Amino acid sequence: MLTGTGLEELEQLIVSMVYGGDIQQHEGAFVNNVRQINLLNQAEQHLQAALHTIADHMPHDCIVIDLRGAWDKLGEITGDTVGEDIIDQIFTQFCIGK
Repeated sequence: MLTGTGLEELEQLIVSMVYGGDIQQHEGAFVNNVRQINLLNQAEQHLQAALHTIADHMPHDCIVIDLRGAWDKLGEITGDTVGEDIIDQIFTQFCIGK
């Protein structure tokens, strides 16, 4: 049975660790779910493809295709673009249009 005993001490410990600098912070962005990690990996793949396209002296149009792919994946993280999977999920879960 939970009694709440020790909660104040725990809260004090957490506050002192956070504000006292005992918790290590890492440089860079924080990714908080698998979907975002997958989108970042896909964006990286598009950027790698763009680098290969440049190295192969392909036309600029081909480079733009790879860069647009990376831009779109990053936009799915920020909410600037929406992927087909998200649209399908919305229609499936919320029955829009029925």
